[in-house]
Amino acid sequence: MKTILACILLSTPLALIHLVAGWRLHNASDGRSFAESIGIGLLVSARYFFPLELLRQICRTGGLAENHFHWSSTSTQLLRKNLRWFIDLAIPCVCIIGILAHFGEGKFENSLGRVTYCLLMVLCTAFLSITLHPRKGVFREFVLRHPDGWIDRLKYLWYAVLAWSPVALIAMSLLGYHYTSVRLSMHLHTTFVTLVGILLVSNIIHRWLMLRRRQILVSQAKQRMEDVLRRDADSVSMNILTLDNQTNLSEINAQTMRLVSSSLIFAAIAAVAFIWSAVLPAVGVLDSVKLGWSVEGATPNQQIPITLTHLLIAIPTAVMTVVAARNLPGLLEIALLQHLPLENAVRYAISSISRYAILILGLAMTFNSIGVRWSSIQWLVAALGVGLGFGLQEIFANFVSGLILLFEQPVRVGDVITLGETTGTVSRIRMRATTVTNFDQKELIIPNKDLVTGRLLNWTLSDSTNRMVLQVGISYESDPEVACRLIREACIGHPNVMQEPEPTAFFEQFGDSTLTINVRFFLSKLDLRLPTRHELLLNIRKKFMDAGIEVSFPQRDLHIRSVPESFTKALQLGIADRNSDRTA
Repeated sequence: MKTILACILLSTPLALIHLVAGWRLHNASDGRSFAESIGIGLLVSARYFFPLELLRQICRTGGLAENHFHWSSTSTQLLRKNLRWFIDLAIPCVCIIGILAHFGEGKFENSLGRVTYCLLMVLCTAFLSITLHPRKGVFREFVLRHPDGWIDRLKYLWYAVLAWSPVALIAMSLLGYHYTSVRLSMHLHTTFVTLVGILLVSNIIHRWLMLRRRQILVSQAKQRMEDVLRRDADSVSMNILTLDNQTNLSEINAQTMRLVSSSLIFAAIAAVAFIWSAVLPAVGVLDSVKLGWSVEGATPNQQIPITLTHLLIAIPTAVMTVVAARNLPGLLEIALLQHLPLENAVRYAISSISRYAILILGLAMTFNSIGVRWSSIQWLVAALGVGLGFGLQEIFANFVSGLILLFEQPVRVGDVITLGETTGTVSRIRMRATTVTNFDQKELIIPNKDLVTGRLLNWTLSDSTNRMVLQVGISYESDPEVACRLIREACIGHPNVMQEPEPTAFFEQFGDSTLTINVRFFLSKLDLRLPTRHELLLNIRKKFMDAGIEVSFPQRDLHIRSVPESFTKALQLGIADRNSDRTA
């Protein structure tokens, strides 16, 4: 923002001098037409001078274009160098044309004014030929980076059209169509300034989005570093879980870029259409093509026909509605929601509801632009609603249940739930169904109605604290009191185990071959269960080995009550043979 302000301040002084001098001469002329004409000429030159000078200041070495927009230094220096001589030569011509168009009620416009205008068009041809050259101009590196693209394939066509269009205007002026040529040149200048302005706005938005994404990444990295330095395992786990539940930053950035690019493209098309609507006769033809129906006007008997113009307005409105509904969450996340103290689930709910609202509003605007209004279709919608309510009642039930989930939030994105035999994390809540990703990374699609009307276990609804139970068995020869003490010491010394409530270990049962000890302790997060269980069992085993406590294993006593006589004789013969061998 400082660089943008500096560019504006550097571009303002000369333009302000033109503006103030022109305003003073125009208002203090006292009927002297020549002084008033000079004032008008200076006002006109100020209008044309400021945008060109602003573009030249943006292209300064190490300035806004190079350091912030990452434009090529070769392109910016070429553009700045040629803008210098073009401004010095073209602005006086513009001022003279403005003076002659007003002085003597336009008597000199078709003589000296025409010569000056042709000279101005020659300067424009030279400037455009140098700066827009496909191999030596400002687009050189863009063409090299995108070979075989449409810009590269059609480079000589668009170069000839843009660079030599002033020559066509000179020909029109010399053939007697001077007024038309001047008006077309003014519209071309307005189009050029508008498109360059949209390009600069696009670069500013992209730069801001990049800085916002960088700030988010840096803040997350700092938070992780602070947690690691404090050795607070609970905080580390909480931060990791938070990052997992957040929308992926790459996806957010892609959504935002698509939304910004689409919006700017449509804005450019709309601006160009508005600029040339009063000049091109084809635009007026669209209003004469009627589509066959009409809508009521302001008065009771007034009927307004729907034409092809309304249809051409409805098409981009529908396209922008779809683009905005699909990509709005990314822009909301970066621009607004990251600054608010909201939980991830609340941010997700806001993004989802905003998507539905934009979709409904955009569809209403699209249908309204072609004459389909609520007053004319409300009975049809009511009849269809009743019919669909019976035929697709499950779909409607799931849709309403999805809205209940977003507003009431019994289940939120990032919650760990158990439904039936499936336990997993809620990853998405859509219009019809909710996606649950289990610990095997398999996605279970659950209708929203089942989550609202059925029974489910939400492990993290209001508190993620959970209790874990371990069962340890020791042999009958071991001392259970010592074993309980060692187990409690292992639990208290582990950083993941909460100290309040205090972990407990109780000798609870005489088993078949074991003395059963049940260990109970609490964890702050669900994702700590597996690593904590693993580490505690290793520590308990080590303490038992040091203390000489044996972990039990199944034992059985075998009593033989009877055997076959043949087996007894064979056994006796075998024993006798072995004894004889020993004697020998």
